[in-house]
Amino acid sequence: SYVAKNPSDPKAHLLLVLGYVGTQDFTALDIHLDELTQQIPVLADAVKFQVATYFAKQHRFYLALKYLDTISAKYSQHELLSLRGEIYLNQNLISEAITTYEQLYNLDNQATDTLFTLARLHILKGNYNKASEYAKKLLTQEPAFTPGMVLLTTSYLMAGDVKLAKKTSEDILKLDPANTFAAFYLGLTNLLSGQQTAAISAFKTAIAVTDFRDAQYGMSLAYLKSQDIGNAQKHLNQYISITPNDSLSALLSAAIALQQGNKTQAITAYKKAGKLFIDLESGAFNFDSFVNSSDADSATQLALANFLYRQGFYNLTNDAIKNDAPSAILLYLTKTRALRELGKEKQAISRYSKLADKYPELMMPVIEIADIEYAQGNKEKTLAGYLQVTKKHPKIIALRFKLATLYNELNQPEKAIQEFQAILQQQKSDVVLNELASTYLEKLNAPKEALKFAVQASKINAANDNVKYTLADIYYQLGDYRKSNSLYQEVAKKVTGNSSFYCKVAEAALKTGNKDRAAIYFEKALSTGQDFPEHANAEKQLHALQYK
Repeated sequence: SYVAKNPSDPKAHLLLVLGYVGTQDFTALDIHLDELTQQIPVLADAVKFQVATYFAKQHRFYLALKYLDTISAKYSQHELLSLRGEIYLNQNLISEAITTYEQLYNLDNQATDTLFTLARLHILKGNYNKASEYAKKLLTQEPAFTPGMVLLTTSYLMAGDVKLAKKTSEDILKLDPANTFAAFYLGLTNLLSGQQTAAISAFKTAIAVTDFRDAQYGMSLAYLKSQDIGNAQKHLNQYISITPNDSLSALLSAAIALQQGNKTQAITAYKKAGKLFIDLESGAFNFDSFVNSSDADSATQLALANFLYRQGFYNLTNDAIKNDAPSAILLYLTKTRALRELGKEKQAISRYSKLADKYPELMMPVIEIADIEYAQGNKEKTLAGYLQVTKKHPKIIALRFKLATLYNELNQPEKAIQEFQAILQQQKSDVVLNELASTYLEKLNAPKEALKFAVQASKINAANDNVKYTLADIYYQLGDYRKSNSLYQEVAKKVTGNSSFYCKVAEAALKTGNKDRAAIYFEKALSTGQDFPEHANAEKQLHALQYK
């Protein structure tokens, strides 16, 4: 009533804005923000910024950006860009975050928080030289800032510069002797430099601070290179106790076995590395011939190269492989994979083709070429590659699963169903049954048929959230909104950042009359920053719910 009598009093509008933010009355909130904008624009901008900050802290990024976009250009650009950059970081929008923080850098090229963030973002983007450039500028401001030094070391390792990475690791440990990352990086650089004793010492430091599984693996490699088999096996066992059934441990087990001259044990170990190299589980790989042509050094090289590949150090992976002849099949494959990760697809395809010509019985070269074609949008070529291999090796489940998924993407659900059924004849799996149910539901619009397979999947693994998700979709299609809503809510507790899923939760909530929950999930969908098919509808629905 006071505002009605005193419409020109900005303090009254300000108090009402604060109140309406709390009550989530967006119609009233916008009215009084508009009044403030007309009366005192500078004050209105400050209030809008606080409103945007409030929503950002609650991770309601759609609303935060909405109110941020209404602030005039006269407001502090530093504050606007800082908040926008923070939002993009939370949304994991790396390119947008880089653009925003580089605008901040142009405003103040000495700000250490901006320099640190830019170094980190450029590492994530794969711009390692740019990352080291910003990290160096940061360290000129704060020479003893160890997190910045770790970023610089990481950028050097990503770029493949072992010498510089070794030096910065040593510098960090002088300032912080218990720095786990620096100790691990120093161990790794010493290992790559052939200084096994120094590598073991550094890895011990990393392990003493925390039970660092990768340091255990590095320690095992260093002992193996020193021909200390007992300690190599001891630390490999410790790695396995932390990470059981890991393909990397299989490669290192094979290397240790070959160092001892135990070829039978090496064959057994290599057969367990199928997750890394599908040819090892195909049944067509000639293990006797392969192991007889291998030596302990090549096997150790293979374990080290794949360890580096797992870390994301693709340049170092390349450098670690000395024997690059196609006859060294697994080394050749590992190097080619690293080249692909470095964006050298043409070179990778050429190398895979050479390997396929020399060893036509191998699956990996054909599959890898097909995967590159898929990444480039050539799905028909991908299909041809998968079919070529499947005809020779029909029992490789992982490949048939990829083939079935591709058939669905190509809108050939009947063929996808055939592939899923073929897999189920070999092995009952909740994952495959769930995909089969999804195919019937999404591609053939047959919810009753889909329900049969989803229920079977649930009986195998009732805790599988993907199965619950599919069941929720099925019940929604069948008109049982209470069941679907309940399942969506159960899955929503664990799912993060999936806009399309959030929209389904919102739609199910609407069907049961829960408009507040619907608004929450439409807003969640829009707050991810993703580009998703339901975006326009989500905005429309949210606006209708918020501005009743």
